[in-house]
Amino acid sequence: MKYKKEYAKLQDSVGGIKDMKGLPDAIFVIDVKYEKIAVLEAKKMGIPIIALVDTNSNPDGIDVVIPGNDDAIRSIRLITKVIADAAARGMDSSKGFSSKTDIPVIQKAKKDDEPAESKDAKNVEKEISLEEVKIETNVSEDNSEESNDKQEQSEE
Repeated sequence: MKYKKEYAKLQDSVGGIKDMKGLPDAIFVIDVKYEKIAVLEAKKMGIPIIALVDTNSNPDGIDVVIPGNDDAIRSIRLITKVIADAAARGMDSSKGFSSKTDIPVIQKAKKDDEPAESKDAKNVEKEISLEEVKIETNVSEDNSEESNDKQEQSEE
């Protein structure tokens, strides 16, 4: 009974290794500090390391550093989704398939807990600020055109 439990535990933790045909092309690590043994083994084997590195971790020895928060689940989900999508596109393109999009699409979550009145007020504020930016941009473009005309006249 004891050996069955130990076998099941080993199978869960390293069971996928027996199915590997060779060394991986690269490894992706979320927490460099927590997974330091995996990072050291990859360095010894010459496997490139792609890692999400937080401010409390040392980026030395990491081939591709992705600065970010390795403690927040939202940042981990975002980064792993982008990496997984890129890996899938790369595998598809190596097989001759072309992907539908070249850029990963990341959508923002919508907040529905705000009342409709405050949403309308925010939209009006955004429209006003956009109009102000457009006006300022047009004024600055007009000024730059005038100064360019003056420079051309003075050069002649």
